[in-house]
Amino acid sequence: MPNELKVFLIFIIILATFYFILYTLPIMSQTYQPKKVKRARTHGFLERQSTKSGQNIINKRRRKGRKKLSV
Repeated sequence: MPNELKVFLIFIIILATFYFILYTLPIMSQTYQPKKVKRARTHGFLERQSTKSGQNIINKRRRKGRKKLSV
């Protein structure tokens, strides 16, 4: 086989490998989709005040002098 043909075949194999890696493997998606309302409902002031342990968290943050008590 001529040398140019060998180089060409190696080039084709490398190209096929890159194609496989780029186009057939699944692409990772962003997992954290931030939502302001859900965050406030989960970690907000009213949610904290609704349980005894949440009230303890608010009071600890007050004692420490935090500007923001909750989200």
